Amino acid sequence: MTSVEAFRAGPGWAVYAAMKAAVGPMTEYFKTAEQLVQLDAGNRKWQLERGYALGNLGGLAFTRGESDEAIRHYESASNLIEGLLETAPADGELLQAQIEFHSWLASIHERRGELQSARDLHARTLQLTTELLASQPDDRHIQREEVLRQVFADPSAALVLPC
Repeated sequence: MTSVEAFRAGPGWAVYAAMKAAVGPMTEYFKTAEQLVQLDAGNRKWQLERGYALGNLGGLAFTRGESDEAIRHYESASNLIEGLLETAPADGELLQAQIEFHSWLASIHERRGELQSARDLHARTLQLTTELLASQPDDRHIQREEVLRQVFADPSAALVLPC
């Protein structure tokens, strides 16, 4: 494609090209995370890194419109984090990762019109965020995220929630 053709294709082409270009590096990132886990399966940080890599692949798939693939990646990441949370249920980093993965899964299901699944995932996201707030009550970033999640879950809540 020439630069004139790319210009005429509009910004959608740029996003597509950027996503296509990111697939290779993200796949390599995932492979590296897999190798690290194979070297030391008990290392929580390597397992978490594998979860992040799966989440990145899920995000790329979702952006490309491949919702089935995105769900597979996000569910794998979520299951991995769920296993880690069994031994460290109040770990803030793990809770934040799980919140992100559930939030993305809810968005995908919502976009697909699977509203009950989306609602259940949003409810789980709110529950996890509440747990995170309880474990880190002074974290202003988490407090702001909780307010935003509640507003998006129920726009009328914006009238009663503190900013």
